[in-house]
Amino acid sequence: MKVTYFVSIVLLVFLFSCQKNSEPLVPWGKASNGLQLSLKISKSQLKKEEPVIVNLFVKNVSDERMEHTLLATLRLDAMQQGPSYESYFDLMADNQEALYKSSMNHPSSNFVIAPGEQKKYQFDMTRLGWVMAVDSRPPYAEFYDLVQKNEYTLSFELELASDQTVRSNSVKVKIE
Repeated sequence: MKVTYFVSIVLLVFLFSCQKNSEPLVPWGKASNGLQLSLKISKSQLKKEEPVIVNLFVKNVSDERMEHTLLATLRLDAMQQGPSYESYFDLMADNQEALYKSSMNHPSSNFVIAPGEQKKYQFDMTRLGWVMAVDSRPPYAEFYDLVQKNEYTLSFELELASDQTVRSNSVKVKIE
């Protein structure tokens, strides 16, 4: 009995230590331009006025230090008929308030990442400014004021200064 208990504790400690690794538990998008992205959200059923925490992971899969000027975008694409939406934000903002404010002015970021390094960003996507995808300029609106009830795929993109785009995995969400 004591041996089984001890083995169980050791196994739990091992599993917990594996989870502390910043590897996301969701698939990565396709590697492109030396970068790979992953997106994870706190819930897939979104209800008005509830926050939705987004975890973005950026990994340098090259053997070189990467330095880019980029535009970070969250994309919400309707799975059936309906509009698509985008939010642009400063991935390198000093704090979350600055990140939320940056989404109102189509910002670009200077981004640096070492070989093999992985960075994680976390914030409430409903606090960003959003636009319909066909109108990628202001006026920006709050998430629940703009986005219609529907089923969508949510993805994360980095548009590099070289006009190349790196995309994350897609996550299905339903706005109720």
